[in-house]
Amino acid sequence: MRRIPFFHLLLLSAVFLLCGCTAAHLTDEPVGTEDSALAVRVKAALIRSLEVNAASIDVESVEGGIRLRGFVENEARKATAERIADRVKGVEKVVNDIQVK
Repeated sequence: MRRIPFFHLLLLSAVFLLCGCTAAHLTDEPVGTEDSALAVRVKAALIRSLEVNAASIDVESVEGGIRLRGFVENEARKATAERIADRVKGVEKVVNDIQVK
């Protein structure tokens, strides 16, 4: 069984907390819940992959689309991050704004 490093679990917990802290709205209708959940699932997939440094990649979601931002070491890691995001259930489109440093 593969063990997940403590740092990755801590990072995943922080992502769940941050995505759960949305602005209060005047209606009872949840706003952006599906988008937030999708962003969390993509971030979790990046963390689980161990192929990319998920801590250096930000994930945003709007209406089923995902935008990746941040920095990676090379073009292969950039493509890997996009591939991982694209395979997450519910992702309709991936905009890869990751920069190679």
